[in-house]
Amino acid sequence: MNVATYRIGEVVGIVDLVEKRQSVEPRTPRLWYVLQTWPGKEAKVMRKLDDRSITAYCPRVRKAKVRRGRMVDFTEPLFAQLIFIPDYMMTDDICAEMLHFEGVEGLLTFGDWHATLPECAPDDRLVSVSKLRHVRHSTKSVLDMVAVRELEALAAMPVARRRRLFKTGQLVRVVDGPFASFQGRIERLDSRGRLAVLLDIFKRVTPVVLDEGQIEAVTG
Repeated sequence: MNVATYRIGEVVGIVDLVEKRQSVEPRTPRLWYVLQTWPGKEAKVMRKLDDRSITAYCPRVRKAKVRRGRMVDFTEPLFAQLIFIPDYMMTDDICAEMLHFEGVEGLLTFGDWHATLPECAPDDRLVSVSKLRHVRHSTKSVLDMVAVRELEALAAMPVARRRRLFKTGQLVRVVDGPFASFQGRIERLDSRGRLAVLLDIFKRVTPVVLDEGQIEAVTG
C-alpha cells in the first residue's frame, strides 16, 4: 500500500474510483482482512461498501422468533460486528475511504498485526473437523474462508431440514465446545435445532444439550 506524493502546483487528473473498481476483473484473494463495525451496523456498512464497489463478505445465518403471535424468519450476521475484505481491495485509497464510513470501528488487530483469514488452508497442514477446516499452528487453529462459507450454508439451512442430518439413537462425536472429542448418542431432537446427547464422560452417562453444528456422525 504505497502512498503517492505530489508537489504544490502540479497538474493532476481526477480518477473515478468506483468506475475503476467496477472495471477490475474478479480475482481470488489469498487473504481476507477483518473490518470491525459498531454493534448492529453490519448491514449499513455492507450497503455503503456495495455502493462504492468495494468487495466485501458478511456471512449471515437464518433465525426465527415469535413476533405478535407469529413466527417470523430473519437473518443476522454469523460473526457480530465483523466484515471480511479481500486482500486485493486493501489499497491505500480504499482503506482510507472505508475506514471513514459511518458505523466502521476499524480493522481488527491483535497488537501490531492485522487479523486475517486465508482463503484456503494449505492441504499439508489441514485437519478436518466435521465440515470445518483448521490449520494447526502449534496450539492455535486458524479458520479459513472456505470453512466460513460452509458454516454459513449449514447455519442458513432451515431447521426442519437440518434435523434430518441426525436421528435419535445415532452415535456422534462432539467437535466444538468444552465437550469436544467426547462421543455419545442422540437422545432427543427439538424443533429449534437443538439435540440432547448422552455423553460418556469419565465412564458416566451425562445428558448435554448441543447444536447440530457442534457434532458429527461417527462412522465405521
